Amino acid sequence: MKDSVRTLAVASAVLLVIALVWFFVLYQPKRSRLQTLQTESQNVISLIKSFRSSSQEVAGLEKEIEELKQDLEGTRSKILAKEGLGTAIMRLKSEGKKYGLQFQNMIPDYAALAAAKTKGGPGAAVLKLPVHIKLRGRYNSFGRYLASLETLPFLVSFGDMSLAYDTEIFPDVAILFDAVLYMRNDTRNVM
Repeated sequence: MKDSVRTLAVASAVLLVIALVWFFVLYQPKRSRLQTLQTESQNVISLIKSFRSSSQEVAGLEKEIEELKQDLEGTRSKILAKEGLGTAIMRLKSEGKKYGLQFQNMIPDYAALAAAKTKGGPGAAVLKLPVHIKLRGRYNSFGRYLASLETLPFLVSFGDMSLAYDTEIFPDVAILFDAVLYMRNDTRNVM
């Protein structure tokens, strides 16, 4: 019986050693490798998700670029050629008359245009032509007039502006302002 207990104890010890060797040598590295693979697969999944969001961002940016290109084309189409300058000045006046404004004076500042040509040189694509305007009318009518200028088929911005209250023309106000027209720089045409 002692031999069988000893044999049983030795067999148990051998089985325990085999189990420990199997666990630490064979099973544990596979388990750590599985954990490594799981971590790497999670990293790959997060990269795929970031690529998806990046591709969506790229698509959004491409759409914004297209919109900006359309806006740029629209703006370019509103820049006056030299031949359209007289018509543009008349349109400024006729637009104001729609709102009951009385134009007393409209003077294009060609000297500023010539100075801009020499200052900007032939490389400047667009030149600014200030048009000094003196008019009178109701304050609200003037506001509606300024708002309507955005709908004109050419670019107009505003420079200096002065509103004066005068008891002789009440309820009208005297208005001085500079409308700025944008023209293509055509260096072939000399003013």
